[in-house]
Amino acid sequence: MDGGDGGLRLTPYRKPARDDWLKFSELSGGRFHRTLLELHDILEEEHRHFGYRVANEIARFVNLAHEQADGEAAAQIAFDLALLQKVLPKFHGTQQELEPILRRLAAALGATPLDSSEDVPAGTSVAGLEPGTEANVEGRAVRFPRTAAKIRRMLKRLEQRGFAGFIE
Repeated sequence: MDGGDGGLRLTPYRKPARDDWLKFSELSGGRFHRTLLELHDILEEEHRHFGYRVANEIARFVNLAHEQADGEAAAQIAFDLALLQKVLPKFHGTQQELEPILRRLAAALGATPLDSSEDVPAGTSVAGLEPGTEANVEGRAVRFPRTAAKIRRMLKRLEQRGFAGFIE
């Protein structure tokens, strides 16, 4: 990274690869790795799973955040953002198609899914979160607040309209 003359030189781009996945599997005691594999298993049952390329991209993104920013706190935020950007955009469909899988994802991420008459709680907003903080929804810490908030909004739209997609 050091250009030798005191300036910074960027390293050449390389595609995310298996090495990123292996490093990711050791990060935070394997916590993010286990979560991603659990989500993959849930999605695979409904034929909505992601492949090795997406897994390697998520791994690379989280690894870089851990290395270049604030360690564990940055990795936590990066993983939340990666789920939001790489996993959830695939979701669009009817209530019958999406509701069961979105509820399972919410449960796997530690978010309380909506009851049929419940509104999206104000606590799901993540605006102004400091690095490393967790959103507090209904008195519970949510590990991945951005992803959880998006799932909750999608569930609410499913209930209201019978159809939801990632794009609002």
